[in-house]
Amino acid sequence: PDAAMTRVFADALKSLGSATALVVCGNGALDESSTDGKTRFAFLRDGVVSEGEIDAPGVYGERYGVEEIAGGNPEENAMILKGVLKGGLRGAYRMAAVLNAAAAIWVANLAGSFEEAISAACKSIDSGAA
Repeated sequence: PDAAMTRVFADALKSLGSATALVVCGNGALDESSTDGKTRFAFLRDGVVSEGEIDAPGVYGERYGVEEIAGGNPEENAMILKGVLKGGLRGAYRMAAVLNAAAAIWVANLAGSFEEAISAACKSIDSGAA
């Protein structure tokens, strides 16, 4: 992925009829929000594409390298996910889950900003609602 392409992809999704879409490029080369740096985004809502950057580690308060979120086999990944959702597993995996959930919350218009969506995702996991 190339951060400069987020706008191109969002415009393409708009041309194809999408009403809402979020295209991200984390820390220059990730196809998801970054746990260790800034994430460039293009956000399509109501026919308008806006662009910006999210400093998720700055908002979340923690920073993890991409190597810290590498998964394993299906059984290991299932255990990781269950640990995060039950609130017992913190750290890099939790942050990755929070960022992905926050993106969905923001796209669903359940939060006014990505920062608010991060807070909502944390509350959902911490309360056991996730």
